[in-house]
Amino acid sequence: MKEALRFPGCWLTYIGCFFYASVLLSGLSFVLPLYFPAMGYDAQASTAILSMTFLGHIISSPIFGIISDRKFKGRRTEVTMIAFWGGAVMWIIFHGLVSADVGIGFLTVFAFLCYFIVTAAAGVYYVIPVEIVKPEFATRNMSICLVFANIGGIVSQVIAGVLIQNTGAVAGLVYVICCMIAVGVINLVLHIKYRC
Repeated sequence: MKEALRFPGCWLTYIGCFFYASVLLSGLSFVLPLYFPAMGYDAQASTAILSMTFLGHIISSPIFGIISDRKFKGRRTEVTMIAFWGGAVMWIIFHGLVSADVGIGFLTVFAFLCYFIVTAAAGVYYVIPVEIVKPEFATRNMSICLVFANIGGIVSQVIAGVLIQNTGAVAGLVYVICCMIAVGVINLVLHIKYRC
């Protein structure tokens, strides 16, 4: 395992898991309930907008897992780059739509699409740490990635909370979008250097 820990690809996956969790495990679920009231939406409107997002997650993960296996021949980073960079663009557009005060029905559909694209990485992302090392190190490498993911999930709430408290709710969303971009960059490096 020591040689795996000396492998830069492992450390990229650990840092990627940290930021991945900052987006999907806690970032959006922590930031959005604070974001909507700050943007002038009451609890009922916020709930309506987010009501369909879980479907995006349920549908997207298996579809993009199949796409990763069949279209990209088992390479996972293509899907994760699409998911996180596409998600960053979608959430920026979403903020613009919220600021433009479009209807709740349209925001509900667009929030579904935002979750659909960003959660495309949910299934395939955890395969990268297993496939980047030799099979005998896969379990331990995945365990380390889960530790980094859990730390990322906790730390992201603290960072987003401090940003929201000191600058406003939009800063929390900007932080999550920056985490999406960071994971995309990490996966670009993994794709170019390690072909995973």
